[in-house]
Amino acid sequence: MENFRNYKREDFFCSPFLNILIGGNAEGKSNFLEAIFYLSNGHSYRLNGGDRVLIYNKSNLNYFKLYGEIESDKGDLTLDFRFDVKRKKKVYINKQEIEKLSDIWGLLNVVIFIPEHLDIIKGPPESRRKFLDDEISQLSKAYRRDLYNYKRTLGQRNYLLKEAKNISDQLNVWDKQLSLSGARIIVSRKRFLEKLTFEAEKINRCITGKEDNFEIKYRSSIENDINEWELPEVANAFLFNLKKRRKAEIEAGVTLVGPHRDEIKFKLNDEDLKIYGSQGQQKTAVLAAKLGELEIYKSETGEYPLLLLDDIFSELDEERQIAVLKMIDNRIQTFITSTALPVSNINSVGRKIINVKEGTLTCKD
Repeated sequence: MENFRNYKREDFFCSPFLNILIGGNAEGKSNFLEAIFYLSNGHSYRLNGGDRVLIYNKSNLNYFKLYGEIESDKGDLTLDFRFDVKRKKKVYINKQEIEKLSDIWGLLNVVIFIPEHLDIIKGPPESRRKFLDDEISQLSKAYRRDLYNYKRTLGQRNYLLKEAKNISDQLNVWDKQLSLSGARIIVSRKRFLEKLTFEAEKINRCITGKEDNFEIKYRSSIENDINEWELPEVANAFLFNLKKRRKAEIEAGVTLVGPHRDEIKFKLNDEDLKIYGSQGQQKTAVLAAKLGELEIYKSETGEYPLLLLDDIFSELDEERQIAVLKMIDNRIQTFITSTALPVSNINSVGRKIINVKEGTLTCKD
């Protein structure tokens, strides 16, 4: 990478297994994870002012570069991102420039945990919907397309609702389109969460050493009219609710039912973790969900994604730290940031410990 965040230039070969980045605050540990995430998704996972703010802040140069060599069972490839404030962003796969950023999706899958991900439980419903949409989108181009179509149709329908003049015939057309793409989203979310709950409950028990019942439940705004969660019935239920709520929606000027209004509940022993969970329970639950995603990716794609864990161990005791490391050891390429070694003794084969100081990486081992 070059001129990225606080890295002037760094070339680094990673361990295929465990990579632990050690350093103080603001030295560049999280920036390193951000660079990997950018290679995977073409954007930062942080809320910021766009690519311009990623440029090395001590440089008078107006660009940054990120380059990665990826080895996988499906073949080796290179990803090359070059951002210039004048020429904007250029992306290359195997040295060939691509026209659409979406062409990179699925080439380098990652699962990431950052401290802000506690908002998945503690935050508003849109945080949980975004979590779900982001994860399913990495696995399914069809889901990304459904999301795009749904949001576009929803915007058109809300515009008509605000107009509220002779709109019944027009709404009928938009209702049908919205119910079809919306039903596909709801069914995909429901099925993904069933798989995720199965995996996350096992992982939560492994981390905590307790036989707790952990589940992630999907709460649809139209579920009272659904008996079977199959596409035709969900689409019909969605369409029925749109017609039933039309008067209220015209008064409100917005669409009141659909996947943009749905909720996801994290529960431990039938208690809502948002309300009754401790900070440690919430963090363990989100971590279990993230690690559960790894198994779903493996079953869907045949390979594990990269695992990025930013400051994951700050509130986990040593027993839980060891449990997490055992789950990923020698199976998953992992990058962990910490201010110190997470446990006193790590015997992982092929581990690499990297000291991070002022945007410079130095191997300790």
